[in-house]
Amino acid sequence: MVKVELLKELNNGIRFYALENEALRLVVVNMGCRIMEILAPDASGKRSDVILGLKNIEDYANDPAYFGAVIGRVANRIGDARFTLNGKTYELYANNGKNHLHGGKEGFDKKIFDVTPLENGLRFHYLSKDGEEGYPGNLNLYVTYTLDDNTFSIHYEADTDADTVVNFTNHLYFNLSNTLEKVTEHSLQINADYIGCVDDTCLATGELLPVKDTPFDFNKMKKIGQVISTTAPVVQVYTGNFLKDGCIGKAGRVYENREGVALETQLMPNAINTEENPSTILRKGDKFESNTKYVFEIM
Repeated sequence: MVKVELLKELNNGIRFYALENEALRLVVVNMGCRIMEILAPDASGKRSDVILGLKNIEDYANDPAYFGAVIGRVANRIGDARFTLNGKTYELYANNGKNHLHGGKEGFDKKIFDVTPLENGLRFHYLSKDGEEGYPGNLNLYVTYTLDDNTFSIHYEADTDADTVVNFTNHLYFNLSNTLEKVTEHSLQINADYIGCVDDTCLATGELLPVKDTPFDFNKMKKIGQVISTTAPVVQVYTGNFLKDGCIGKAGRVYENREGVALETQLMPNAINTEENPSTILRKGDKFESNTKYVFEIM
């Protein structure tokens, strides 16, 4: 049984909710569908918060790390902040050097979503209008959060009235020690045989390299985590290398580098500019769907 509770509502339409069952408790807010807390049990049965976040909701308006937020329309970077679709070039906002990052100047992480409570979770909706941040088409995005025993699931659905590009993810940063240690002491396993290459601006080039006999081979568990299952073809692993001096965390202190690890399930970054048949194109009349599950177990 899942308890869904409205915790509070602010005058600007921001709502805080709690989702709780016997295993897990989540606190979420409809600004960017942000997940602010995940309380999960340790080996002794004591529940503690296993994700990073900011101390005050006001801090998220200028959050440089996208803590716990849904990212869109397109996660990661688009090269030179432009793409061509159906013979037309679309100019985007360059907010990461010369590149477009995580939806632009005001991506989905800062949008207020409509919320519908469910028996086992919450369903969020946002209408991204034609031309927002430079993208074509009126896009409906639905994000559903559900709890089932020790599993937290995220389901994405989207449709559009014109051909466009999409690539959604959630920017959760995990730290299973409740920030008592850095994630370098965590163990991680990822069933992936290739790593995507990036240039000196962290832009995906489209080139894939085998991970065998490299430091990027996590097919067997090793230090630097969580059990993760997704229908998305790509997971970007970000170990918080640039968190230092960026923001004040929940405990009231400034986060250091490598205090959290983000497992961003998504389509291939910069696919619109590197793939022959870009996986990120959503055609008019089609539906995008993707599902990610986080399973919390004691090992």
